[in-house]
Amino acid sequence: MEPGQDLETRLVYADYLQAQDDPRGELIILQHARMQASGTKRLEAAARAENQLLHDLREQLLEGIDLSRVAPRWRLGFIDSAVLSSEAEPRDLQNLLCAQSGKFLRGLTLTINSQEDWQTFEGLIGAHTGLEDLRIHASASELDIKTLPSSIRSLHIVADSLASPLDLNRLERLELRLNDLRSIPDLRTDYPELKFLWVQTADTESPDFPAWLRRLVLPKLTDLTLSADAQIAADLCQSIVDAPWFANLRSLNLSGAGLGAEQARLLA
Repeated sequence: MEPGQDLETRLVYADYLQAQDDPRGELIILQHARMQASGTKRLEAAARAENQLLHDLREQLLEGIDLSRVAPRWRLGFIDSAVLSSEAEPRDLQNLLCAQSGKFLRGLTLTINSQEDWQTFEGLIGAHTGLEDLRIHASASELDIKTLPSSIRSLHIVADSLASPLDLNRLERLELRLNDLRSIPDLRTDYPELKFLWVQTADTESPDFPAWLRRLVLPKLTDLTLSADAQIAADLCQSIVDAPWFANLRSLNLSGAGLGAEQARLLA
């Protein structure tokens, strides 16, 4: 029996697990009780019961997951999201995904120390089809992404530059923090489900970035944020205004960027 993410199905699954003497069944019930608790005393009591179970049965629940490198966030009996520390190795992610408690993981944050490490991480991530939110902090000079699961809805990347088209047509949120925008022309230009686009860079003078913005096909885009460490050039502002998705924007945030009189006039 495999549960869905909805509450009703997960509670039915709790009964099944309890019948199998699986501690995750009791954990689902306790975490649901905490979610439903009203009032400070009831909430505190529910949290204590949940934490006690996590402590008493940690070996059964964690199945080799190293808490010094993996910080899990639990939801209804299973790990819903996890943050891997900068010391984490690919085997830590493998242990997380192979554990019964990690099989419904939806959110993952990890730090990449080398392209070699990333290739191993990427292979593990690509095989996990339920992942929806991925956050990558790459200290490597260039991040080369080849294969990610199509289930990803939200992608956040911090890197020097990208060597990837980011071919994910179900993305709803894309956040990029890049020092070098020369690889921007290689990025995919059509994201039919994208609603939120956030780009932070110091490379505001790259001629490729305005051209990429103009080519983007974003029928559902409503929020655009550009955060720069320098004044945004007039041609970049013109690209935003000329883009076919500009009229649909509900929010345009140019935080951290300087705007001259000409740029402000273009965006008015």
